[in-house]
Amino acid sequence: MAGPFTLYPEERHWWSFNDYGAVVDAMARLKASGASVDRVLEFGPGSSTLALIEGGAAYIDTLEDDPVWAKTYEERLQAKYPIVHVRRYAWSVPLTIPAVDGERYDLALIDGPLGSDRRSDALRYALDRCAAVLMPTEDRNRRVREGIEAIAAERGLHVDIRETGPLSGGFALVTRPREDADGVSGERQRPRDPAQPADQQPPGAGAALGPRAARRRRRLAKRRAASAVPERGED
Repeated sequence: MAGPFTLYPEERHWWSFNDYGAVVDAMARLKASGASVDRVLEFGPGSSTLALIEGGAAYIDTLEDDPVWAKTYEERLQAKYPIVHVRRYAWSVPLTIPAVDGERYDLALIDGPLGSDRRSDALRYALDRCAAVLMPTEDRNRRVREGIEAIAAERGLHVDIRETGPLSGGFALVTRPREDADGVSGERQRPRDPAQPADQQPPGAGAALGPRAARRRRRLAKRRAASAVPERGED
């Protein structure tokens, strides 16, 4: 997909029109398949965030572990686009990010943190919370593409790689079977108990409730209602 784009009219040396277009195109393909791209988790704000906005995201949590860059993008992105929320975090192993640990998303874009050796951990973190993940293959380091394919294989996920050339090399879209994606997407949320802190919520609270799960819940509720014995005075 060639530029220029509405939010990215001039190609920059760190982010090509092909890279930007790959994000917009992946989001269009997901929407065409019936998937949602409303809620997005991003590692590394920047030009990629603009691509997510142009691709149709309605809510973006973008993660930044460098305080200087976090302040920059709070001013450049968060202040300008109400759907963008810059979340500061500190890198850790295992990776925990309190601001988003309990959230669920339709899509993740991994364009950070700086240092390709951390991208595999970011991918695993995103796959635990997102129905689909988009990630540059960073072909200057072959281990990144190999790591994406290995993690997808161990989880039984599908990988579709679209080559973009310099600078990112390509973009890998990692997706799961639709029935599994329904249980991870951010389209519907199971209610949390407001009286309980986040770490004491019952299993599944705040987790996504996909269309199939929602239909099963409605059918179960109807069967229970039909089989219920009426209380005295209700007939």
